[in-house]
Amino acid sequence: MKRFKFLQNETAYILFWSILVGFGLGVLSLVAQNVSSKWVIVIVGTVFAPIIVLLVKDIKKLILISFIVDSLLGIDIAIQNKGWHRGGPTGFLVSLMTIGLIVGYALWIIEKKPKPRFCLVTTVPGLLILLTVALSFYNSPYWQLSAFGLFLKAQAFLMYFYVINHVTTWQDRRLVLIILIICLLLQGSLMILQYFSGTSLNIGGLITSESMAMGGEGVVGDRVSGTLVRPGNAALYLNSLISIMLGLMFADSLLTEWFPWIVMAAIVGIMALLFTSSRGGWIAFAISMIIVIGRGLWIKQGRKAIFIFLVLMAVFLLIFGGQVKERLVTIEEDRSREWLDTMAYNIIRAYPFGIGENTYDLYMSDRYAHPAMVGHTHLPVHNRYLMIWAETGLHGLIAFILLLAAPFWQAREWFFNTQADPDRVALGVGLLGGLTSQIVHMRSENFYGLHQTTLLWFLIAMIVSVNQNGRD
Repeated sequence: MKRFKFLQNETAYILFWSILVGFGLGVLSLVAQNVSSKWVIVIVGTVFAPIIVLLVKDIKKLILISFIVDSLLGIDIAIQNKGWHRGGPTGFLVSLMTIGLIVGYALWIIEKKPKPRFCLVTTVPGLLILLTVALSFYNSPYWQLSAFGLFLKAQAFLMYFYVINHVTTWQDRRLVLIILIICLLLQGSLMILQYFSGTSLNIGGLITSESMAMGGEGVVGDRVSGTLVRPGNAALYLNSLISIMLGLMFADSLLTEWFPWIVMAAIVGIMALLFTSSRGGWIAFAISMIIVIGRGLWIKQGRKAIFIFLVLMAVFLLIFGGQVKERLVTIEEDRSREWLDTMAYNIIRAYPFGIGENTYDLYMSDRYAHPAMVGHTHLPVHNRYLMIWAETGLHGLIAFILLLAAPFWQAREWFFNTQADPDRVALGVGLLGGLTSQIVHMRSENFYGLHQTTLLWFLIAMIVSVNQNGRD
């Protein structure tokens, strides 16, 4: 507030806010009738952002909050939108996180602090991913589509680099964790409300439900997705946060006053995950829980958390076990993903060095399709790894795998170390469980959206932050 000394005068203060708010409302009244609801939300945020910045003393905290809330809202705008494109960003995707990145890096450059700190084991693979995407432009038949993909991944990397340099203390991590608890409670509660009410909500451009009662074999009721449009996206988000909640339940003294809310968030999140009817999400959840709970059993820590979790799962299976079983048995009958994988492998064989970032749908045809799909409408492959391999080549896939493996390489120093700080390890294991759920789930879904991509990079950045704390 020192930079705005003139506002200490009461008259000047009132005049300033009156003019600012009046101008903002005037702008809104002029444009609101001529733009989509998503643009209205962006305009509202832009107009009132200065007010929030002035009221919040620590802008760094505000920027971190914007990164987290961005994934909760799931709102982005595609500039130069190519609505016909499938399987990747349809334009230059801009969201709340984009604004946060611009403000955050501007302040970082102006203040020249903190000095950049690098985690080479994760930063180098991240840079290699950007390099392979840029090199794929050489093979791309549509450079603008490839530019959309590069813009998305560049944002994710910049967010990652900002987080590892600004989430450096336990106070910073505490803020992040509290916001994650609140976000999981809000998202999960909304999805539960959708499921039992059967209502599709649309509030200011937030498409908060995708009714899919007939959208999949073995589905009972509607498949809900919260603010994240698709049930698969919602499952990815929920799994990541549920794992973190369980990690916090294992901690002895970290956020102890928030323990009831952590348990409540886990309960709400698991229920919401059930209502997505995402088979890939359920499998990913089970594997990530094995990692988190297995580590607790290994070092004989968190018995209270394990007991609570097992009781919760027993209750849920008792109530929803039949619904889950009915959905899971359809995996044996569903061959659609295998057929989509076949097309991806055929494209990879034909173009071993890649077809170009974000151009997969331009190559979908009967020429590469599985015999069972010839003559039918073709869809992008539901496998993130095959999509990356097809678009950027084997070198692009290797860079991505190195990025995913790097946090586990770091964790080798403390994962089985009984002498390590239990709170730091509990949080780290929860984050690793969330990352594991994403690694597993990407085998059956192609999470190409901005918010799914940045959520992955955010988890990696938080793991780096927790790991580096042990070195400071």
